[in-house]
Amino acid sequence: MEFVPPNKRSDEYFRTVFEEKGLADIVKLHMAQASQEAKKELQEQLEEQISEGASIKDIVADIREIANKHCIPDQELIVLIWSTVMAQVLGFFFSI
Repeated sequence: MEFVPPNKRSDEYFRTVFEEKGLADIVKLHMAQASQEAKKELQEQLEEQISEGASIKDIVADIREIANKHCIPDQELIVLIWSTVMAQVLGFFFSI
């Protein structure tokens, strides 16, 4: 997105311009990369909150906010949460 003028750096502008030029595959790639980054950010935040002992209410609120902001599908969200929580639990037991 660095090649796009600063005042037009939005996903909507990017999508519109590239689809008009017949480059829908580039848009799909960009969306997939953005989704992967959002999932990684969510996983890191969840790991941090679990290790800090944050309340379940706060964790759920933060997960919902990030998932809605980045349109992460429920099935992907469930897998991400499950794998992160189980990794934290196993890490706890093996550190004893």
